[in-house]
Amino acid sequence: MILRPESNLRLRLSRGQWSLGVLLLALLGGLVASSLAAQADMRQHTDAFVRTEASSTNAVYTMRDSLGYSLTVQRYLLGEVPHREVQIARALLAQRLSVVDETGATGATSAGPAYGDALARLDAVVLGLPPGTLAPADRTVLSARVQPALQSLEEAARRLVDQSWSVFREQSRLYDERLLRGRAIELTLLFSSLAVGALLLGWLAMGVRRQHRRARALLDREQRELVRTREAYERVSALDRGQAGVLELVVTGADLWVILSAIASVASQCTGGRSARITWGGLVSSHTPSGRPAVDERVAWSGFFGTSPDGTPGELVIHGDPTELDEDARQAAQRCHDLARLVVAHDASGRLTHSVPARPAVWVR
Repeated sequence: MILRPESNLRLRLSRGQWSLGVLLLALLGGLVASSLAAQADMRQHTDAFVRTEASSTNAVYTMRDSLGYSLTVQRYLLGEVPHREVQIARALLAQRLSVVDETGATGATSAGPAYGDALARLDAVVLGLPPGTLAPADRTVLSARVQPALQSLEEAARRLVDQSWSVFREQSRLYDERLLRGRAIELTLLFSSLAVGALLLGWLAMGVRRQHRRARALLDREQRELVRTREAYERVSALDRGQAGVLELVVTGADLWVILSAIASVASQCTGGRSARITWGGLVSSHTPSGRPAVDERVAWSGFFGTSPDGTPGELVIHGDPTELDEDARQAAQRCHDLARLVVAHDASGRLTHSVPARPAVWVR
């Protein structure tokens, strides 16, 4: 019997294992997508940070020039600088407002309409101031008219900086929230992937172990079958050789008892080394292979093969446990029994032939 375990031992994934595999792939895909999204958010935040930093820097310089313009106007009202210094400070502020940041917007555009209105009111007031250095008699009147516009410009400049930094802080807060949310999603996907992967790996390992055990059992079974086949072949070979030896003894005219003893030896060899006993004419011959224990008195198989000249039946007995004697051994014992019957019948016919008186030869011409 030849087993083909490879046809039954293929490792096939069950429906549940396929489901876990698909789930694992989905989790890994989600983890990759989440990582790519986090990288995109980081690049976006970096770009926004660069733009916000440039805009805030421009706003700080705009506030500085605005306060410088306001300070120059106040010094003009105090009579410390001429009107020309006021015009120079305004020109510097105008140059700052024309600077373009990385977003493509000028300082005036980034400052907003409130700042533009405050600057326009101050410019309108400054435009009506007399040239040169302000006389002491005019300082009080002009100061009362200019101070409200100065305060409006200073407040608008400060709000410009505060607004710029508030935008930066808001963007940073939103980015931190997205970053934490993305990290939480990545950790969840990572731990879920590890858990599903470990479960799938353990399941597959159990399947491989089960298949290994089944393959081992099939291999052991095949080895046992091979051993039984080899033993059966050896028994058949031994039976054929023994039968040939017995027939050779018959042909050479050996004594009957020698031939029957040889049959007992063949029966012992072909029944797994069990003790064989043959009885004929009051003589008993037992054959037990060397190294075997004492003769078991139980009878595993027996058969009568004829009646001896003194009237006692001839018998072939195989000793041992009847349950341990397989079909091949029984068939071998039966063949030895049939061989003994043929030998006895041949010996009997030979005796009858020798007992008949010889007739004289008659010559026929």
